[in-house]
Amino acid sequence: MITKQKARSLVAGIAAVVGFSFLAVAPAFAEGARSSYMTDWVAGTRSNTWADSNGDGNSTTVRMENVCYGFRNDCWNSPQQQLGLYRDQWGIGWIHIGNRTANTGTLYNWGNPGSGTFLFQFNGGNTDTNTWTTSFLWRSDPVTISW
Repeated sequence: MITKQKARSLVAGIAAVVGFSFLAVAPAFAEGARSSYMTDWVAGTRSNTWADSNGDGNSTTVRMENVCYGFRNDCWNSPQQQLGLYRDQWGIGWIHIGNRTANTGTLYNWGNPGSGTFLFQFNGGNTDTNTWTTSFLWRSDPVTISW
């Protein structure tokens, strides 16, 4: 037979385990994020800017989904693209942080580039025949930026 004290201890133990499990799987929240899209971009096109105060120390990432390339009325799937990250350096201009190549739907991750005003530049991608190209018009919807 379970005593009242043992039942309370058991309930407290279960509550503690459940509470800690929620803490362990809590998502990491970015300092900022926004979602947008690309329509008819060419290699060298740059995104709008965003300001990162680096208040949380989290990574800067971009995810592009439903990426395709082609002409006005045609759009073929692209398995992989390349983006470059830039930071505005006062008195100098845009400083290249680095390029990242990723598959459609996965993250381009630059780690923690510090604080400042940032943008990304689209550099091109692979075609469905695995040929790197900077030609064609490129589309992606959505494009999600987190910092």
